[in-house]
Amino acid sequence: MPEGFDPQTIWMVAILLMAFAAMKYVIPRLVAGVPFLEPQAVQQRLTAGEDVVIVDVRSPDEFIGPLGHAPGAVNVPLGDLAGRLAAGAGGLDDLKGLPVFVMCKTANRSPHAARLLKKRGFTNVAVVKGGMGAWKRAGLPVETS
Repeated sequence: MPEGFDPQTIWMVAILLMAFAAMKYVIPRLVAGVPFLEPQAVQQRLTAGEDVVIVDVRSPDEFIGPLGHAPGAVNVPLGDLAGRLAAGAGGLDDLKGLPVFVMCKTANRSPHAARLLKKRGFTNVAVVKGGMGAWKRAGLPVETS
């Protein structure tokens, strides 16, 4: 073993790396309690003409910013979602029967939004894995206005 690396240090580094991985990838999925779908799977459903909704929970500036948004996406910032659901405002209750795909920039905010939607009675909710960043990297259609 190289000098200066004792087994205890190596174990601590390994534990920290596993904790980071759990916080980044496992915990958001557990919090959401919904499936995570690849952006391509969501696009296939849109292309097939299925009646689906993409709820983008980024800020309005992010929604129309350089990264853009998925075509037809509805912008409901995460900070506004709970209030809109509680008040029944914004026609969100009308979407309960449809498949709802929740998207943010990287899938960090989306699990929280998906959980709120589930609590409010939405039964067909999924998170777009990797968010808008993954959507754009996959070369899928993007709108900026």
